[in-house]
Amino acid sequence: MPEDRRRTIIAPYFAEGYSEFLPALFSLADYNLVCLPTGSQADAETGLSYANNDVCYPATIVIGSIMNALNSGNYDLNNTAVIITQTGGQCRATNYYSLIKNAMVRSGYANVPLLSLATSSDISNTQPGFNIPWRKVAPMLTHAMAYADALNRLYHSAAVRTLPSAKVSALELRNRYIYLGTEAVRNRDKKALQRLMEEAVAEYNSIIDREKSAPVIGLVGEIYVKYNSFSHKNVVKWLLEEGVEVVPPSLIEFFSTSFVSRHANRELNIRQEHTPVWITDSIYRYLRHIVKKYDRICASYPFYRPSSNIFDIARLSKRVISTAADFGEGWFLPGEICHLAESGVSNVISLQPFGCIANHVISKGIEKRLRTLYPDVNMLFLDFDSSTSEANVYNRLHFLVDNARKQLNSKLSTLNSQL
Repeated sequence: MPEDRRRTIIAPYFAEGYSEFLPALFSLADYNLVCLPTGSQADAETGLSYANNDVCYPATIVIGSIMNALNSGNYDLNNTAVIITQTGGQCRATNYYSLIKNAMVRSGYANVPLLSLATSSDISNTQPGFNIPWRKVAPMLTHAMAYADALNRLYHSAAVRTLPSAKVSALELRNRYIYLGTEAVRNRDKKALQRLMEEAVAEYNSIIDREKSAPVIGLVGEIYVKYNSFSHKNVVKWLLEEGVEVVPPSLIEFFSTSFVSRHANRELNIRQEHTPVWITDSIYRYLRHIVKKYDRICASYPFYRPSSNIFDIARLSKRVISTAADFGEGWFLPGEICHLAESGVSNVISLQPFGCIANHVISKGIEKRLRTLYPDVNMLFLDFDSSTSEANVYNRLHFLVDNARKQLNSKLSTLNSQL
């Protein structure tokens, strides 16, 4: 019903450094959204009671977190709604909606509305009280993603190079600028976001040791597992504590893959595109224009890695797999690995749910080809589900980190001998 617009909308937690912006973005459409806490073991166990191991690991965490929230007594269920994204693709995330609704009905919450935030034009759900005015929200959403991506890049490189004398940690700076950034988004102030980015760069420059070298590991994988710390057993946090610089994935690049897929659909006769390609290409040029603004602001930070053109990533991926493979991360995952390798990152971790068609299967299928193309690149593919052994994960990580350190020491020795 239209009056349901007043309901508090609860959403599962997605990713550190990104989910924090969702309440502010939804406020632009006059909705009150609350992000649930990051996943927990209790959420995974609750999720398994409504699903099973045949359902991907992210689904069990998401279902469990939502049901634990509804069971907590913290929400007035007569004035609460739940929201979840739907991709409409081959990924099992398309089934999240029905899985969550089934769990809600079984637990007596059939009257709590479940909203679909569809990311595909193939999905059309009639939701009279929920309608996002995308033309109004999209510009601020783009700036928020570009800001969050840039801030993540600053943080992950500074976290392993912070001076002992620094009065503030890299994490504290990130948290501060996330908070300030969400306020700028809430106020629809794009220029404020750019000013904050300038301030963040200045502060990160003031706390880092510019002479410190660190082993570097690139991060790729399934969209949920590679961003959500609980789902990957805090792998990224552990790497940073071990003094390893993590090259984080870009969220805006992930959402840009559709621009490539539109060309592939047309060229390979996969499906008819009703929107002319020149229009979508113009939208992508606009998006790149915004992203480059933040790249220019961050250029004075010595360890900053600028964003990539999604069409360059697609071009590299074609050496491994067809761009027709566009479900899940599809061609994007091998493209990311190729791009990291071409950028000099010779150690890569892929984080994915066990049995994920779009990622686990793709990763296993492309590994041999990637190793042929980049024999000097060390790749580690880690699968996660509710029964994954933490000891096994970290034992394998230790080997990769040791190799990364050896590569760095060899490189430094070579440079010193040339001086």
